[in-house]
Amino acid sequence: MKNFNHITFQNNLLTALTDIINNFKDEDICGFSISTDEDVRSITASFNTKKHLLKCWKEDVNEDKEYYKWYPPEWKLEGINNDSLDQLSLELFNLKHSKKDFELNKKAICELLVDTLKKLRIKGLFNSYSDNFVLVFNITDSDNLEDDLRWLKELNDKKSYSEYENWTKKW
Repeated sequence: MKNFNHITFQNNLLTALTDIINNFKDEDICGFSISTDEDVRSITASFNTKKHLLKCWKEDVNEDKEYYKWYPPEWKLEGINNDSLDQLSLELFNLKHSKKDFELNKKAICELLVDTLKKLRIKGLFNSYSDNFVLVFNITDSDNLEDDLRWLKELNDKKSYSEYENWTKKW
């Protein structure tokens, strides 16, 4: 990935996500996520609220509760509109990869995105949220459970991670 500055990209992503979180700080947030597509060409952010989560559980009693807790497309706000994220997505979209290096670059970018979420957590940006707060990174249309489990383990406390891991065993 020539001409891709990981440090600058991550700093810009940290700023964008901090701004998003601060814009919604009055919401009763119980989950925050960043997602990318299978080709790692875009970034979106999503959040869920306790009120929305409880509403989903009440309206769809036949669905696993974990589905609404852990799956960002079902959250209160998916794909938050943000010019900075759009710019970062454009930067990813315009990256040139050789076929040989694509998988390696994809993995490096995913790890950078997960690391960014960990930095936000360490910074204390999510401290005011509930004990049941979940932090999610996912790749849309991916079925790589091994990576999902590893990322969610890195991003969440043991109790939350165990809940997710146990849920995956029901699939």
